[in-house]
Amino acid sequence: MKKDIEKEFEEYKKFIDDKMSSNKIDFNNENVKLLLGKSIVLIHLTDCISETSGMVQFKHYFMQVEEAVLKFILFFPMQERIALSTYLRVSIESILKLMLSVSKQENGFENTGYSVLKEELKTMEIYHEEKDLLDNLFEKFSNMSKTLHAKGGSVDIISSLNKFLYTDLEKDVLVEYIKCIDFIIEGMIYLLSIHHNDLSTSQMLRLERLISKKKLRHIKRNSNILSESIS
Repeated sequence: MKKDIEKEFEEYKKFIDDKMSSNKIDFNNENVKLLLGKSIVLIHLTDCISETSGMVQFKHYFMQVEEAVLKFILFFPMQERIALSTYLRVSIESILKLMLSVSKQENGFENTGYSVLKEELKTMEIYHEEKDLLDNLFEKFSNMSKTLHAKGGSVDIISSLNKFLYTDLEKDVLVEYIKCIDFIIEGMIYLLSIHHNDLSTSQMLRLERLISKKKLRHIKRNSNILSESIS
């Protein structure tokens, strides 16, 4: 975790401890730290890229991602899977809309359903360029949806409330959330590669505090190729 992110993580911990007396997060859990650290990176990365001149027209999608991830980390202390899955699902759908919008250089996908969005992306050149990434995003969207649409029998309300209050998220759930955030970050990195040359000096400095030098070099190396394929 980079120094600036570590500092913000500590501020987040204090905020949660102050605002949520029933907080039961084990902040020493490595998966918890990794998930929250990556979420903080994603929020800042989204904000940074949205200010790029070539992305301003799509800023509303960036804001949807940013808001959903902010709500994800706000509600994370409750460890309620339905709420958390909802916010990740919104984030994934928004990054997919972003990738489609940037590929087509047009807006108008705000009300496009996921199924149509997925099929549209599969017809685009971007799917051949970033097939693994898009397939991973499709899979994670589906996984988050399964959590939301899970069917059950009759509900014992008090038992269910106690479960929400006292049941920690399992390791495999945390790992699944980490993968979701990772793939959304990859989507942002892809978009960044397209418009890397539009970045201001201040944006570059922000990025250096968010992502590794190795990843920045990779972005610079691929930016011209990606720009040509999109244009």
